[in-house]
Amino acid sequence: MARLSLVLLLAYTSAAYAAKPTVCRCYPDDPCWPKESAWSVFNSTIGGRLVRTNPLAKVCHDPYYDAESCEALKATWMNHETHLRTSYSLGAPLYANQSCDPFTPRDRPCTIGSYVQYAVNVSGPEDVSKTIEFATANNIRLVIRNTGHDYLGKSTGAGGLAVWMSHLKTLDFMDWQDAHYEGKAIKMGAGILTREVLAFAAEHDSTVVSGNCPTVGIAGGYIQGGGHSQLSSKFGLAADNALEYEVVDASGRLLVCNREQNADLYWALSGGGGGTYGVVLSVTVKAHPNMPTTFALIEFASEGISQDAYFRALEKFVPHTLAYTKAGCALQWVVSHPGVQQMVTCPDMTAEQVEGLIGSYCDELNMLQVKHKQQIIPFPRFSDFHSAILGAFEKGQAGLLQGGSWFIPRSKLENMDQKTSAEFMSALKQLMDRNAVIAILGFNPSFAIAGDVENAVFPGWRDLGLDLVTGYLSNVSGPISIMAKEAERVGEELIAPFQAFSPNGGTYLSEADPLDPNWKKNYYGSNYDRLLSVKTKYDPEHVFYAPTGVRSDAWSVRPDGRLCRIISGDYSEAYDKDEL
Repeated sequence: MARLSLVLLLAYTSAAYAAKPTVCRCYPDDPCWPKESAWSVFNSTIGGRLVRTNPLAKVCHDPYYDAESCEALKATWMNHETHLRTSYSLGAPLYANQSCDPFTPRDRPCTIGSYVQYAVNVSGPEDVSKTIEFATANNIRLVIRNTGHDYLGKSTGAGGLAVWMSHLKTLDFMDWQDAHYEGKAIKMGAGILTREVLAFAAEHDSTVVSGNCPTVGIAGGYIQGGGHSQLSSKFGLAADNALEYEVVDASGRLLVCNREQNADLYWALSGGGGGTYGVVLSVTVKAHPNMPTTFALIEFASEGISQDAYFRALEKFVPHTLAYTKAGCALQWVVSHPGVQQMVTCPDMTAEQVEGLIGSYCDELNMLQVKHKQQIIPFPRFSDFHSAILGAFEKGQAGLLQGGSWFIPRSKLENMDQKTSAEFMSALKQLMDRNAVIAILGFNPSFAIAGDVENAVFPGWRDLGLDLVTGYLSNVSGPISIMAKEAERVGEELIAPFQAFSPNGGTYLSEADPLDPNWKKNYYGSNYDRLLSVKTKYDPEHVFYAPTGVRSDAWSVRPDGRLCRIISGDYSEAYDKDEL
């Protein structure tokens, strides 16, 4: 199957459509679009919680231009904080399509464009139910929105009405007991961020499996996509730690989902993709001891040594990765031609233990005469490590990378011989030669670590050796067409070499190549058909749509942003016939 095109990317589509207006969601300026009076009545039914989109960046465009405000906004535009406080703005500017952008010319009109038209600031299940009822009655595209920390365009939609979950901030520490888990747990509202739950948990001498970025919302696409963590080699994925959800389904019912009640929906929500099966109001997760954590950093540069020695130093690191994750550590390996950073996070290990763990690799660097820096920093608690180390990495990172990911199975690394090692290095060099961003992550979320779990996470996680995350850095002040071209190149230029090395590896669906033509297999694997049956059961009328979500191929988005049902024909036929 051919890769999706630039036009389709900008429309976030997964398929083409037969152009019949009767099968499209209602769109602003259509005769079917609700009048102001209808919106006003709806607003009164939800206690005045309707928010009309008013783009932040209008201060950078006539007739609202304000030079001081515009410059201040530009300075913070690449911080997730800027976007998560709004009901519509996105951390990934590609999906905003420069509708109203601080870096486009002042005289360019500021439009709502790809942003949702309205959002409901949700305070509880009734707000969600009434929003679903209004959207369904008026045939309006419904979007589930939390923080906008989203790389696949799921938290926006042109002409859409969003349920905005960010202000559900409840937190409860509790004892939990069922047939599968007995211990401490934390119940959190859908709007809780990583930094908030870690701070709350620390008050109870506990921690939870959570995102690397402090502004990641736990209950949304993170846990519903599987969710990796610096704790994943100790306690599994975020979805492995989910005990229960409160969720409003497509009919507006409030459901409790766990392994006993609505177990099929619980299964799908735990790793089967966000924005697809229902609106999660809260999630209850396992709480773990807030254990001492040691962080190690190894750095070396290519300058001053031969290329052969540099690449041999890279190659020799690969076998050590399995020893690190087997010991309960997580790793992040940032690789480029100028130099390397190897970060190893080890919960419940002392500085001395970590020094012994990484010592053999450092000895090999010395034998190769590769000068390197080594830091080992112990923290009294995991939450202290997260705040000090991971919190420092997030600023200025929003939307910079147009990328994807690919898994390398543990079994592949365990059986790596000289030939396989050469193939791995050949793939890595191809990415380095293209000046790609390369971050190779390592976790061990096997069933032996995750324990008694039953969920829809991609099966490849259980045999994960390394998770390659790669892409091209974008110039956010440049044309959207260049950003889109960079995204188009990711699969063929960066993911393909590692797909050849590990053909059935698969990907993390929350950090995947959004243009992967084989997304059903590579995102969901053998779970797809079962997920489809859950989607059909709980959302038979297609209330929820998310790009590359389960059953999303029943819909397409036109270049003008309209969401339309596909009547007949497959993607390639429709595209070739220019039905777009």
